[in-house]
Amino acid sequence: MKTLIKAIMGGIAISMGGIIYLTLENHIVGSLLFSIGLFTIYTFGLHLYTGKICYIMSEKPVYLFTVLTVYIGNYEEVLKEAPHRQWVFSIPKRLRPYFMFDRKLLSKLSKCAWNVLSMYLKESVSVDDPIPGAVIAVQTFGKFLNFNPHLHIIASDGCFYNNSEFMVGIEPNA
Repeated sequence: MKTLIKAIMGGIAISMGGIIYLTLENHIVGSLLFSIGLFTIYTFGLHLYTGKICYIMSEKPVYLFTVLTVYIGNYEEVLKEAPHRQWVFSIPKRLRPYFMFDRKLLSKLSKCAWNVLSMYLKESVSVDDPIPGAVIAVQTFGKFLNFNPHLHIIASDGCFYNNSEFMVGIEPNA
């Protein structure tokens, strides 16, 4: 039960941080909440289908460093503001057992999805040497805590070029 509560709290903090960051002029509170949510999710490998928690890192200073890096990056505006879009990549039910028993496939899935998405984003702009940006999170549980590996991707809605200029890409026809 503790695992479920930590996962829910981490997700809520990330969501609230994103909403506050986008709606308020003062981005400090939003970026701090977002960082706390990431801290919760990344600190614990939340394997909800087994109820186990495993630590990804071993020392608390590393956790604090991670949180402070994300927080300071947002506060100091090291991260460029750009329009973004959420993408979800899911796997057919028949293929899910392969990912359940060989977790290394999840990183390959992540790389494969990024290759496809970055190619799409690069093709959607008309500049030389475009550079898309994204954050990919692997999630292994579904609505009812069943094993459902899928990817949540927040990607720039276009690409950066030259000296960090940004060009919005073509809107997907979904």
